[in-house]
Amino acid sequence: MVFLLLLSAEMQITPKNFMQYDKSNLSEAVLLKLYKDLLRPRMIEEKMLILLRQGKISKWFSGIGQEAISVGVTNVLNEEEYILPMHRNLAVFTTRGIPLHRLFSQWQGKMNGFTKGRDRSFHFGTQDYKIIGIDQSPWSAIRSGKWDCIGRYSSKQESGYCCLYR
Repeated sequence: MVFLLLLSAEMQITPKNFMQYDKSNLSEAVLLKLYKDLLRPRMIEEKMLILLRQGKISKWFSGIGQEAISVGVTNVLNEEEYILPMHRNLAVFTTRGIPLHRLFSQWQGKMNGFTKGRDRSFHFGTQDYKIIGIDQSPWSAIRSGKWDCIGRYSSKQESGYCCLYR
């Protein structure tokens, strides 16, 4: 199964296209997990923007308001399925359960980050959490995922990937 999610900043929610959601088939535990998964990246984002305004950090590319996309898609995928975040997808990393000390070591370019200090960004991947970091165009992500899916199909694995691009 292959998913591609392309979102545009110009997308508008109007009364005609507003969706009504029925949560009756979701347990309280699932709803609480979704809430925590949404809250964690938002709290990090808010703190990082405060630090940026205070001049205590030099860069932060905020994804505030976009957490639900990353949280929803990441929760729908199975643990063994890959996700290819492009940018402003902090919630993908936090929802997949990456320890915050490793995540922020990566962001600070420290040796215990995922790229062992080679860069200071969230454009990285980790096999442990089934994340393929892509910082190119969505088409390179699709090509990467396509080859992964071809390999899975030929080995009869029933899993897929999702590319998030905004």
